[in-house]
Amino acid sequence: GVGIMNATAGKMKADFGVVEMKGNTGVAQNLSGNWFVNKTINILTNANTKGILVAPVPADTLLISEALDYNAVTGSTITTNDNLTLLSRLSKTANFGNATGNSIVGKVNVERYIFARSAWRLLATPIQIGTSPTVSQAWRESNAAHTATGYGTRITGPTGPFGAAGILDDFSVRPSMKSYNSAINDYVGVVNANTTPIANTKGYYVFVRGDRGAAAILGLSGITNMRIKGDLRTGNQVFPVIANKFESIGNPFASRIDMRNVTKTNVANTFYVWNPNNTGLYNVGGYEAYLYNAASTNYERVGDGFVRNYIESGEAFFVQSNVTTSGSVTIKETDKGNGSANVSRLGVNVPTLDITLYAQNADSSMYITDGIKMNFDNNYSNAIDNDDVRKIGNSYDNIGLKNGATNLIVERRGNLQASDTLKFNMTGMRVANYKLNVDPSVLNYPGLEAIFVDKFLQTRTAISFTDVTSIDFKTTTDAASRAADRFMIVFKAAPSVVFTNIAAVRNADKTVTVKWNVDNEVNVEKYELEYSTDGINFNEIATETTITNNGGVANYSKTNNNASIEKNWYRIKANNVFGAPTYSAIALVNEVTKTDINTKAVSTIVLKVNRAGQVSVLLNNYAAGKYILVITNALGQVVKQSKVNINTDKFTCDLKTSALSKGNYQLTVINNNGEKASVAFVVL
Repeated sequence: GVGIMNATAGKMKADFGVVEMKGNTGVAQNLSGNWFVNKTINILTNANTKGILVAPVPADTLLISEALDYNAVTGSTITTNDNLTLLSRLSKTANFGNATGNSIVGKVNVERYIFARSAWRLLATPIQIGTSPTVSQAWRESNAAHTATGYGTRITGPTGPFGAAGILDDFSVRPSMKSYNSAINDYVGVVNANTTPIANTKGYYVFVRGDRGAAAILGLSGITNMRIKGDLRTGNQVFPVIANKFESIGNPFASRIDMRNVTKTNVANTFYVWNPNNTGLYNVGGYEAYLYNAASTNYERVGDGFVRNYIESGEAFFVQSNVTTSGSVTIKETDKGNGSANVSRLGVNVPTLDITLYAQNADSSMYITDGIKMNFDNNYSNAIDNDDVRKIGNSYDNIGLKNGATNLIVERRGNLQASDTLKFNMTGMRVANYKLNVDPSVLNYPGLEAIFVDKFLQTRTAISFTDVTSIDFKTTTDAASRAADRFMIVFKAAPSVVFTNIAAVRNADKTVTVKWNVDNEVNVEKYELEYSTDGINFNEIATETTITNNGGVANYSKTNNNASIEKNWYRIKANNVFGAPTYSAIALVNEVTKTDINTKAVSTIVLKVNRAGQVSVLLNNYAAGKYILVITNALGQVVKQSKVNINTDKFTCDLKTSALSKGNYQLTVINNNGEKASVAFVVL
């Protein structure tokens, strides 16, 4: 495997790496989420003909963030023990690769990230129909209470009873979850979420307002994750299409599919998707049609030619049969595609920034002199290619976009990131008054901030992602005011949380409990409790998942069971989904001056480790008596145990072990009352 070893936790860091299981012992290989930082592997490849066995312990759930696939093996089985999750986040959705000739046994938790917008979604259910959970067990989170957790949603309709334990959550005149019936050319609503299996071949048309905490009747909006736990659907899938009818098809796989490879019999070479960002009549989304262009060998959107060849994991779509003959659509394992795109989460309308340059007339009116456009989508490259349009200069008043040495009027690039900078290139500017209008469209980046930087005036202006931002400026006889690189837009991660309090208290058993309170909690991936023995160098010792993550208030608590009896410093690190952390203040816990295990002032443990595996121990200020010394490795396994009789303030002894391999260890001193004091050490 390829990863980074985290020396503090003794775990493999593979959430941005690749782990390949080859196996050379002729047996299936065990794998546990607890072996990895965040329990996450970015890409897990099964290259073992005997397969992989995921640990069944719920606390060790293995998380895949990008791909789970096979590598040149056949007859191999991945056994999940119902303890594997394919993650879906704003940045990407994990996919399960081509399973031809192989198998996967056991349930998988399949996620589908939904961005914050009250709109309809056309969603698929990529699990086997015969063993399907109910709608309530899946998207209602087993009838979880109506609180914000970042998962599931409320299902509403005209039938009852209502409430978390009812057959629906809330009353609405029309159902919020329905499937298409081609025979009657209409949708049929879900009337009882407690008994309706969630898996079907058609997918569902669902009005999503947010997670379980988003009040359905108020139409509030927030991000959520719609997850289903079941047996993955594998093998070639066939979908019949009635003559002269439309048919809804749910992507059967937990992977994107390439529509260019899908087999269509007596079915038009086009498909329709639902775009939740399409304004439509009621601002809740709209359909878009994609037609195959044989010349370009791509599917292109009717109206503007935007290319889209993939249906994403968890996404459903429509097809149309011939007028007189019934047909079918066959989706094969080999039709699966690698990676994922944001189209089904951020809408298939391309996020855009239009920037228009105005100059002022003598009567103070303004007129357009130039303009530039930026499109953001991961289907585009940040490099210069044929999707970009080069700038042809005017005699004066030119604005362009600088990409390396190239000046552009239209730049199409990947989705915006927290580190992106858009550099303007202005030439031919006169001594005059000007205005720039920055007009956004479909910029759904709730975790980012955009700042317009004027290097000449040394000012910074916030750019709205929803409304036009107007910036007035002047150019004078000062050449710096007409510098080509005067302006740029800088993107950075928005503050994701505000720490309102942190406190650390030592308990009677010498452990330390850290409590912290936050406000404006949004786009927080997780919290990390960090610990220091000097108040300067901090290391992560525990993590905590978010409670609200929708802009609200939350309170947290975590206990350090291995706290030093000397001074302890603690702080909290909030990880933003866009990669920019926020830190709390530092909380200090003073040393223990008298304990049962130490009747003198302050006890300390000093260790020395030599390459022969001998651990020298110096115990200062320990009360006389019998003690047990235990050395454990990073997995909690006992490496050495010894009984000693302390009879001096400075007690020394040597613990002979076999040569210790590189890694993290812990020495624990235990008195007759079972009280413990520990110190960690590393063998390099």
